[in-house]
Parts: sequence; structure tokens; C-alpha cells
Amino acid sequence: SFVNAPGNQLLGGLEWMLKRALTTEGGQRLKRADGQWSVKAVRQYLRQVDRFLEVLLCSVHVALGQPGRGSEITTIQHHNSVLQDCNIFVVD
Repeated sequence: SFVNAPGNQLLGGLEWMLKRALTTEGGQRLKRADGQWSVKAVRQYLRQVDRFLEVLLCSVHVALGQPGRGSEITTIQHHNSVLQDCNIFVVD
């Protein structure tokens, strides 16, 4: 996948993103005073992410050209799996 390809310099991106998120006020609320993750806060955050993605999907679907079928728009893969190739391609 292009995400894991060393030439793209994205390795370690998850760790970078977590460190960056935890430096914000909102990110600091995801951990308790003892340094452990707050399960309740993380679940709430993930619900907000899901809601954002739903709104984004709807916005893109309505605003950008001919709408795709449900199976096309909800099964986007950015990397290959055992049974299916990715369906996002970056052409340089």
C-alpha cells in the first residue's frame, strides 16, 4: 500500500499523529490524570469522528459530480487485502 511504502515517508505516522493530538487541549482530555486512556472519552471522540465522516460522505456525495452507487461509495479501500485490491489509485 502507498501508506506503508517507505518511499512515501509515512512510516511512524500514527505515532506522530497521536503525539500531536495529545498536545491539544481536547486531546489531553482523552487521558486520565494517571496517564491511562479514558475509555469513555475515547468512545465519545470516536462517535464524533463517525458523525463527521457521515456528514463528509454525504457532502461529497451531493456536491461532487455524479453520485456513486452505495456499494461503490461505502467500500473504498486504500490498501490491498487478501481478497480484494485497493480501489484508490494515485497517479503521479
